[in-house]
Amino acid sequence: MPLTTDQALARAANGREGRNWSGWADFKAWMDIAFARALRAATDALHQEDPQTLAGIAGAQLPGWGGYDYGLLAGALDAIEIYD
Repeated sequence: MPLTTDQALARAANGREGRNWSGWADFKAWMDIAFARALRAATDALHQEDPQTLAGIAGAQLPGWGGYDYGLLAGALDAIEIYD
């Protein structure tokens, strides 16, 4: 079971062994791919019913350690509205 972000941060505060972020980074990368695939499936379903409709998300996080991989999302959606 991968660590949550909070667990990874707490582990990092506990010394040298906690500075290995590879498991958390692998899980986060997988989550980015899984999220983009889910949005692509929804976009495809919308376009199948109405090819003219736009599929998008609103309230998206800014890029960074807690944000999305916009390189993956750009091909999955027609529009993204981010907030700061």
